[in-house]
Amino acid sequence: MLSGVVALTLCPMLASRFVGPQDAEHDAGGLLGAFGRGFAYLYEKSLGVMLAAPGPVIALSLLFSFAAAVTFFALPQELTPREDRATVLVRAQTPQGSSLAYTEEQLRRVQAELQPLVDPAKWSTCS
Repeated sequence: MLSGVVALTLCPMLASRFVGPQDAEHDAGGLLGAFGRGFAYLYEKSLGVMLAAPGPVIALSLLFSFAAAVTFFALPQELTPREDRATVLVRAQTPQGSSLAYTEEQLRRVQAELQPLVDPAKWSTCS
């Protein structure tokens, strides 16, 4: 969100500080200059068409805004994607000859220590 605000507000303002009167007088030649002039011409003509008929432009903008809102609320809401969630692997070993009950008790102690860190529904143990 913050990067969008910077890209749409601060970057154009900073770019305008770098452009001066000497840049407007300089004629860029070559292929890149021709591309820039063609793009400027296309922008000028399309802007003129849109300013001459603001109704369809506003309607199309509202349609895109509505579609964006519907899409946003249809997406699953998660604080972090599943790929970014951490996994902690704990290797616990009991002395040779320990009973299963002793091993389970030790695992319960480890789980009790880690309990505040994770959702209990997502526990997974293997021996």
